[in-house]
Amino acid sequence: MVELKELIMSHLKDNSNLEQLTKDMMNLKQETEYLLKNKEQMSKELQEAREELKELKSTFRRQITEIKAKMQEELSVLKSELQKKDELINNMKEQLLLDSSSKGSHVKHLTCLEIPTDNRQSPAVDEPHSSSDPQTKNNSTAPDNPTKTEALILIDSNGKYVNEKLLFPKMKAQKMWCPNTSKALQILSNKNLNETYKHIIIHTGTNDLRVTKGNVDSVLREVAIRASERFPEAKITLSTLLPRSDVPFHVIQGNNVELSRTCALIPNVHLAHHKDIRPHHMYDYIHLNKKGVQLFARVLKSTALAESEDQRKACHGI
Repeated sequence: MVELKELIMSHLKDNSNLEQLTKDMMNLKQETEYLLKNKEQMSKELQEAREELKELKSTFRRQITEIKAKMQEELSVLKSELQKKDELINNMKEQLLLDSSSKGSHVKHLTCLEIPTDNRQSPAVDEPHSSSDPQTKNNSTAPDNPTKTEALILIDSNGKYVNEKLLFPKMKAQKMWCPNTSKALQILSNKNLNETYKHIIIHTGTNDLRVTKGNVDSVLREVAIRASERFPEAKITLSTLLPRSDVPFHVIQGNNVELSRTCALIPNVHLAHHKDIRPHHMYDYIHLNKKGVQLFARVLKSTALAESEDQRKACHGI
């Protein structure tokens, strides 16, 4: 009887353990389902966070690009304004020199304004002892009539340090600031100009590239025609465009090639090609440095005086 009782008690105890085990398994199953459910939710939230971060990065990049573009545009405008102010100052200086010279006053104190403070650029000096140019061997020879201007030079800011006395050592020359083709046409239409110029040098047009969207050759041809018609007895030297960093080289080259083609048949017009001048000859990648000015002036001089020198040699049987 006692054994039966113990057996029953043992069986009841086993049933109790089984129920507890079953209950524990149910709890474990519920916890597992809860974790799986939360895992999906957490994965979804993580994916949403990643997408938000990606969109935020894209927005930041777009804003940075817009800011850079705006700053670049403002910098370009600032450079343009500074260049205009520099050209205006140069014009005022040259006008002061011309006014002072016409009144017969001493202009030594004004010419010092044109000496650059940067040692990378100095007044243009054609080598006075160059064996390739006989005109420079006797540059002290004065013209027959020192009061008569025989040469006219229309030139932009790159001619600031070009010395007209060295360009035309045997005649009186006048240099006039000419920032663009409109100014050149205006000057050439001036009725007060001397009608008996022997030489006219024209270097302008680079500042017109933006206005004409890179096609300035047709306007320069118009300038050449105006000069040829107005001064048929003068030798007209039309300078080609110089390279600069803010204009692609193929644009400059294309204009110069077209200029050579269209101006070939214009009477008394000769082109001065600056083949040796490169962007490194610009101290600020726009304006000529000392070496660049020398190369520039040398080509202008050799082109302007070449025919006259050939005629002189022919007359003397050289």
